[in-house]
Amino acid sequence: MVLFMRTPKTFFIKTYGCASNIADSGFVKKLLICSGYKETDLKNANFVLVNTCTVKGPTVSKIKDYILKLALKKNKIIILGCLPCDKIFTKNFYKFSMVNSYNIDSIVSVCDKILKTNKPVHLLEPKFLDKTNLLCDFKTIAIVQPLIGCLGKCTFCKTRYAKPLFYSYPLSNIINRIDYYIKSGAKEIWLSSEDNAAYGKDLALNYMDLLNAIETRFKGKAMFRFGMSNPWLLQKYLLQLCDFFKKTKAFYRFLHIPIQSASNKVLKLMKRSYTEKVVNKIFTDLRNNFSYNELTIATDTIVGFPNETKKDFNKTKVFSKRYDILINNVSQFWPMSFTEAQKLKQLPTEIKKERSAILSTIARQESKRVLKTYVAKKVEVYFNDIDGKGNYLGRTRNYISVICKSSQKKQRLGEWVLQKIMAVEHYHLLC
Repeated sequence: MVLFMRTPKTFFIKTYGCASNIADSGFVKKLLICSGYKETDLKNANFVLVNTCTVKGPTVSKIKDYILKLALKKNKIIILGCLPCDKIFTKNFYKFSMVNSYNIDSIVSVCDKILKTNKPVHLLEPKFLDKTNLLCDFKTIAIVQPLIGCLGKCTFCKTRYAKPLFYSYPLSNIINRIDYYIKSGAKEIWLSSEDNAAYGKDLALNYMDLLNAIETRFKGKAMFRFGMSNPWLLQKYLLQLCDFFKKTKAFYRFLHIPIQSASNKVLKLMKRSYTEKVVNKIFTDLRNNFSYNELTIATDTIVGFPNETKKDFNKTKVFSKRYDILINNVSQFWPMSFTEAQKLKQLPTEIKKERSAILSTIARQESKRVLKTYVAKKVEVYFNDIDGKGNYLGRTRNYISVICKSSQKKQRLGEWVLQKIMAVEHYHLLC
């Protein structure tokens, strides 16, 4: 009888969360492969790495269940990302190896040590790590993180605990990493972090310095998406940003501005550092400069926050219908451990569910209304990828998703092409 043994230096990565986590998993994969480890499927992997997220309670519960079920079959589990900074989590899951976001550059030595000692390894202390020095084998869409950490003090969020050190990466390093990815074949670059508008606060720079440097160096070479930016930092250079978007050749006209609530009372309870007047002015200024088919706005809203009244909720409802918002990521409030909001009196679950359903319906209706206006019109599309079915995937100038079925004319990636929109499917335009 021939016995097949699992190769010791094999691994599988499971990733939860945002684009930054996707990038971190890519860095880990590259480091391991370059050190002789081989990526494989879950069944055949000796090491299973789980890159975790702490933004939403249901996701955290899902991750915990996944790890516990995994532990019945695997004994070399390494927990990466945000959860290793949660005190309760680390106490309850201490038998597993853990590496936080600041220490992923040590993943090879962690795996080597586990192989040698068969004991868990914990790297939980934050440190300075310039992730622009790490590489990832992105294909046509690459992710570049301009900074790590958050300057906010939101009462509902655990990001500042998961990533307690804030620092921006040197501008020259960001430019060099973008240059590397474009030369490696990337057609689109996502600038992704906890808050892109915070870039440069520690370097005597600001986010407009970042955008202008990229525009000058890379226009005509790739397209860029400027990721999530919080209102309180975005507002300072908003007029310059509007002027920039009117002229840019390198950036999609797209902004992701998480308001969370349009009620002053709730914003104060959340410690969001701005008022409803500020967010209304930001969105009004944007719409005075750009129509919905010139600039796409995405936002995040939380419903059912402690002490949120019907009047507070109605303000957010009205806001959601006012500015032609294409994407509104609606979340029920979920109390997270060690946060101030967890200590507040919670609303009944049925009220949170009801408000979530109402606002989610509005979000879908607004999105559908905006997308339908494109049908039978010709728009410029930048094709950046091909899916598993051979369909061409692209974006409009204002970052709306476009799918060109494989049965249609072949497209060239990295070029703008005029396309007639034939239909709407979910959140995509079909050509």
